[in-house]
Amino acid sequence: MGSAVEISPAECRELLATRTIGVIAYTEHAQPAIRTVEYVVDGEEVLVRTTADSIFARAVANATVALNVHVVDVDRRSGWSVTAVGRARLLPLEESQRLASRLGTWAPEGQSQVLHLRLQKLTGRRMRAGAVVPAEQTGPALGALAV
Repeated sequence: MGSAVEISPAECRELLATRTIGVIAYTEHAQPAIRTVEYVVDGEEVLVRTTADSIFARAVANATVALNVHVVDVDRRSGWSVTAVGRARLLPLEESQRLASRLGTWAPEGQSQVLHLRLQKLTGRRMRAGAVVPAEQTGPALGALAV
């Protein structure tokens, strides 16, 4: 049987800082939405470059959002997942331009604005696979792994 172990907020922060790509969950026109973003961790904050006048920027400004980052080894059926929740705000253009060089280039250089996410809650889990169960014990329709 597999296992999932909760990890501490401190370890969540460390893991979050080891990556640069994640997804932000937010609300757009009263519907759930998810956007893949490139980000940088800066202490207790996450910074994301976006286009200043985009639907995404307008939807997340002054809203509570969740950033999820995960690493999964499919062959070993193991990995980790971290979710950071916080209030997002768009930084002023002057500050955004100053920080732009530290961030990815997914948003056009001239129109970029930085989204600032203050980390308010960090949760995460490490997952590990269980023992492999021979197919003759599970039957052909049930697969070979017990989770």
